[in-house]
Amino acid sequence: MSRRLSQIYADVNVLLSAVKPELVAVENIFSLVRYPRAGILLGGVIGVIYLAVFQSNMAMKEITTKEVKNALVGYGSADKDQVRRTVQAMLQMDGLPSFHAADALAVALTAFYRNGPGRRL
Repeated sequence: MSRRLSQIYADVNVLLSAVKPELVAVENIFSLVRYPRAGILLGGVIGVIYLAVFQSNMAMKEITTKEVKNALVGYGSADKDQVRRTVQAMLQMDGLPSFHAADALAVALTAFYRNGPGRRL
């Protein structure tokens, strides 16, 4: 696990150095009680991402799933397919490779609209 976290940390640093965003948006994660191991693993991953962003002296915004759904779909209980379709329509895309890609783009769009279109995400 330590090797994987180290690789994620290195990859995030490379990405931050290349893109130089003014704001990094991350989804505020939660773990269901039924999946404690997944929550622990995800906590480690998000921890190294937070560390890389902090050490790069970049602003970070945590956005909840409900905020994303409200901002993009207008309904805090929207399902994943509604979010995916909204992201596709907003970005004029024919399709997205996965719901994960749709979720990531939805978080970025929400941060973009909430923090002003002049900022680079």
